[in-house]
Amino acid sequence: MKIRPLLLAAAMLCVSGSASAQNSPENFSFEAGLIFWKPSPEIVITSGALGTPVDFINTFAVEDKRFRSYRIVTKAGKHKARFSTEHIKYDATTTLTQTIRFQGQTYTVGIPTTAELNWTLRRIGYEYDPVSTPRGFVGLVAYLNYNKMNAQLSAADVATQIFERNIPVRILNSWRPDGAGTLITAQNETEGTRLTGLASKKDVTVIDITSTRMLMAYGFLRRVFEVFERFRTAVDMVTTSEVSVSVTVDDRRNLDAIVQALSEFSEVSIEGDLALLCAVGDSLQGAPEIAARVVGVLEEVPLKMISQAASRRNITVVLRQSDLPHAMQRLHEEFFA
Repeated sequence: MKIRPLLLAAAMLCVSGSASAQNSPENFSFEAGLIFWKPSPEIVITSGALGTPVDFINTFAVEDKRFRSYRIVTKAGKHKARFSTEHIKYDATTTLTQTIRFQGQTYTVGIPTTAELNWTLRRIGYEYDPVSTPRGFVGLVAYLNYNKMNAQLSAADVATQIFERNIPVRILNSWRPDGAGTLITAQNETEGTRLTGLASKKDVTVIDITSTRMLMAYGFLRRVFEVFERFRTAVDMVTTSEVSVSVTVDDRRNLDAIVQALSEFSEVSIEGDLALLCAVGDSLQGAPEIAARVVGVLEEVPLKMISQAASRRNITVVLRQSDLPHAMQRLHEEFFA
């Protein structure tokens, strides 16, 4: 990420406070301060090599805000310990006038998008003043800085808005650039008892959560999904039984923390190197034999999970990633050959 903050107001305030202290004797052992400041930042962030540079301030018309900075200084003889902390948060919503690609997601023109920026700055310092007089100080200062930024964009119900406005979406194959691709519209234009497409996702992890307390109890699922919300990890697929829940995730960054949190009230196991395979078709709603054919074709492939939502427009299975090419080939031969 590239960040260009402009914090002149804060810098001037810090220099002014430092100069005032140097012109007077220091007769204290503890000092605490609260500083209010209102920066006018310039923040441009790029996520990944293919990402679009996002000007958070101008693109989303973020207004200047006042923030607080806490400072603590303790003194013992010629030794001082310094601590300061600041938390900066900006958020705003706008209708995009340009297409933005950020963190692997594409946000298109005309879609209301929310930007949120959280920035935490902490500094711990040690100062040693071998020479200390009422006129000034001579010493050494060392600082340990902690700087954490979390920036994200979100657009609620993007797919819903696209279809409500009847905006067609065409999916192309980079391996066949001359092909017509697949056109997705709000209206179903296919007939017959067949599938209309296949999709897959690799590098999937299955998390199995088991607890006898789940039987005939309410609130268990809420507790499970609160863990994923706490660690900002999206769940792709869910299956449940009387005493267990299985979910799939493709973001492993917080996996250890998620497992630890879930283990506080259930038994947890994970399995990686898996893949999702999804068969799509409106015909699944009125032709249940298609779902049976999908599973039947994959009789030679060990399936970890099977799911069909109430919309009955797709059936999804989880299988070993090494079995994905064979499974895709078998489904192509059955439905598209």
